[in-house]
Amino acid sequence: MRAPRRHLAAGAAGGLAAAVALLLLEVAVIGLAWREAFIPPHDLARSRMYDFATELYGMLQRRLGATWLGPAAPGIYLPGWSGLGALLRDLAAPVLAAGLLLGGLAGVAGAARGTTPSARTAALVTLAVGALADTVLWLASTHVPAHPTVVRVLRNAVFGLTLDGAWVSLASAAGAAALVLAGGRMLARVPLGASARRLVAAAALGAVALFGVAAHGRSGARADVGGAVPAPRPVAGAPGDRPNVILISIDSLRADHLGCYGYPKPTSPRIDALAASGVRFDTVWSTTSWTLPAHVSMLTGRTLLAHGVREFRDTIPPSVPLLAELLRRAGYATAGVVAAPFLSARYGFARGFEHYDETAMSGSHAASWRGATSPKTHAAATAWLRDRNRRREPFFLFVHYWDVHYDYDPPPPYDTMFDPSYRGALSRVDFISNPAIHPGMDRRDLEHVLALYDGEIRYTDEHVGRLLDLVDELGLRERTIVVLAADHGEEFFEHGRKGHERTLYEEVLRVPLVVSWPGRIAPGQVVGTPVGIVDVAPTILDLAGVPAPPDLDGRPLVGVQGRPRAAGRLLVAELYRQSMLNFQIAVRDGSDKFIQALKAPRVEFYDLAHDPREAVRTALDADRRDRLRARAAEFVAATWARTPGGRDGGPVVLDAERLKALRALGYIE
Repeated sequence: MRAPRRHLAAGAAGGLAAAVALLLLEVAVIGLAWREAFIPPHDLARSRMYDFATELYGMLQRRLGATWLGPAAPGIYLPGWSGLGALLRDLAAPVLAAGLLLGGLAGVAGAARGTTPSARTAALVTLAVGALADTVLWLASTHVPAHPTVVRVLRNAVFGLTLDGAWVSLASAAGAAALVLAGGRMLARVPLGASARRLVAAAALGAVALFGVAAHGRSGARADVGGAVPAPRPVAGAPGDRPNVILISIDSLRADHLGCYGYPKPTSPRIDALAASGVRFDTVWSTTSWTLPAHVSMLTGRTLLAHGVREFRDTIPPSVPLLAELLRRAGYATAGVVAAPFLSARYGFARGFEHYDETAMSGSHAASWRGATSPKTHAAATAWLRDRNRRREPFFLFVHYWDVHYDYDPPPPYDTMFDPSYRGALSRVDFISNPAIHPGMDRRDLEHVLALYDGEIRYTDEHVGRLLDLVDELGLRERTIVVLAADHGEEFFEHGRKGHERTLYEEVLRVPLVVSWPGRIAPGQVVGTPVGIVDVAPTILDLAGVPAPPDLDGRPLVGVQGRPRAAGRLLVAELYRQSMLNFQIAVRDGSDKFIQALKAPRVEFYDLAHDPREAVRTALDADRRDRLRARAAEFVAATWARTPGGRDGGPVVLDAERLKALRALGYIE
């Protein structure tokens, strides 16, 4: 029995030494690479970060529901020594446990083979197995596109190595192995008395037992990382005393292409009139640059980290209440009419709606985004509105218009309305994949693309006007709050990209927001204070007299007396696209802005008051940069702490047709 015990003790000692070296080197490498940027958490997105030890540790937690162990690398770590200290503390448990496990197993294997006990050999075996596991995890996480080529797969593998953290663990393992080889003689002389051998062996056996139980434990056990959202207080007053609410969302609509926001072309006469009848917010930020998570923010009042919908397969967690659920609980009749694939009921958007109409997105893939959807959207919305007008309770109607989203192919006369003299041959279809549409394209062709985009806006504006005309016809206008907003904007190579969901520049973040309620909100008001689409839901709830959950990121923008009450605060936008290895956060404080890639140490600072087009990076002085980074760090850390690990509503099930549509739209490769 002594021989196996000596082997186990020597192996565990070597594994522990290797783990200590790996831990210190890993934290040092991470601190050097992210010395001026937030250090991303291990489970920020569905990808791996740091090393295999956190994967094993996470498996242990999931299998056992072992929250008493504490999370492995749970948060977003701030730049500087305090962040590195927190990271060292959190990584210590998984790395040391994995070292004891692998070292102990190496010792047992040595005993079985009859070799001489060696802590040095066990340390090298521990690091080799860890590096192999890191390599397997790296290669397994490499994104393979639907139509793979060797070049594209290799490119994604390189991106995964450089951006997804694999290089950190592999470089640290190589450095730790070098230290073990250099200090091998010293390690071999480590005295292991009987008591020490028993202690180390017990620790190794404990690590083996824990990970063994995890591997065969109860599958699916999971702690509730999101937490339950407190139910709102009961609503006082009769439902019939409350106003009706119509929320209009227009996909991909830039604020600076509307007349009421200063655009010189007549793209939006009906929206302009709506803005003139109430309050227009001049500087409005989305929470991201693509449809799914932006609409979740609009309808919940939460940022991406708070509501947990970050990727195209994420569904809205049950613990996150939607605006329709809160209004229906307060006695409202509720209906939603949508056209975008990302607003499908399968993502959870239908919760709280008595009627949820997806007619405009039905049919073939091509018909859902290449054809005009506004007529179907308008028909469904007006049919419901006419029908419910016979009922007494107040209503909430959510209408989503999709046509402004690419492709830009408006019907006549909108296709030539803003560029009647164009005689070029540029195709209107496949905007994202069309090779003729690129940063160096002919300026005249690009002007035509913008004219088609403007045509889509005018076409949608006409349908918005028809909906508002019906509200007037039914005699509902003075009892109806109308809110018009957009989920994100669109970029046309201002920073080298086209479309959206690639960057967090102003062209994709700045959207319109108008609130109108004749007789209650004075007309012609303009608010210059920066606000966000997270404020839409709390503003509607406040005007309707319905209590909001206490943990929202958004705030009511208009008081019950109809006066704007927007106050300056930090605005945050986020982008997490695992399939594109694209993780970014943007923060705005007044006119100061910075953008950081969480998975790569790149930081951009802008002074939007003097540089609204974001042409000059690092335009802020050092004090303003430090203050902005510190405020952003506080916000992100507080949000992450409030929803540790992010909420999880489970993956959506997408059929082949939906995947094909999302791929054609450029959302996935």
